Amino acid sequence: MSPNDPRSYSELLTELESGVECARSNAVRSINRTVIELFWSIGRAIVQREEFESWESGLVDTISKDLLKKYPGSLAFSAENVRRMRKFFLAYTREYVEAAQPDAEFDALNLPEVLTQLPWRYNILLMEIVQDPAHRLWYAENAAEQGWSLEVLEHQIREGVHRHAGRIGASGAGSSPDLTRQILADPFNAEFINLAFG
Repeated sequence: MSPNDPRSYSELLTELESGVECARSNAVRSINRTVIELFWSIGRAIVQREEFESWESGLVDTISKDLLKKYPGSLAFSAENVRRMRKFFLAYTREYVEAAQPDAEFDALNLPEVLTQLPWRYNILLMEIVQDPAHRLWYAENAAEQGWSLEVLEHQIREGVHRHAGRIGASGAGSSPDLTRQILADPFNAEFINLAFG
């Protein structure tokens, strides 16, 4: 260190460590965003294709089978998860399209931003338990802002917290280290990295 540098070595190291942690968190969140956007786009593609084929045609099973040939052993492309992708797209579009924009094109529909801040397992839980799309978004926003674990999110849903509170106090708009750990631990994100570089 230069005699003119007012910072101590420990201050410098703390600053560098903070930069590393910030970069790691940004990388994890970027991967999660990419996975959620991919699953949304697969769901949209299936729904669009269903305009030409019936839902009962086995399209999801065929897509799953063919993607699993390309990416063997993938959890992401199991028939069950591909069905979830379809449901994911519809869960945040059909209700809004029918209520607000009956003539909207699927390509013009956007994935709600907050959903890209949550791991796929959170989005599955929201789709499977919360029927009302506005309530799903309320829980998604609060889970992201508060850094709720999957278990806490499920507990809050089962307790019907949305009925008793407006917006729960913000804790940093999704910057919680706990949520970052949840995103990193999500098996779909880990698998996606392996698919990309494996």
